[in-house]
Amino acid sequence: MRPLLFYSFGRVGIFVILAALGYLAGLRGLLLVLAALIISIPLSYLLLRPQRDALSRVVQERVDAKRARHDEVRAELYRDE
Repeated sequence: MRPLLFYSFGRVGIFVILAALGYLAGLRGLLLVLAALIISIPLSYLLLRPQRDALSRVVQERVDAKRARHDEVRAELYRDE
């Protein structure tokens, strides 16, 4: 699931960059973490849309494949009755 890795590393990367900028700005401790987290959430939403869309497509494809397989198995089971 390569899109999951790209999206996850993107989120973590944005957080780390913002935390570093906060540290340079003089923030420390819990305030640093909270500020980086609060700012990174909407930034990730805006900047990582292509990665999120790719991840969403992969997840949907896997769900569809599992449903199709489930339907095949169910059809096979009921056909034998």
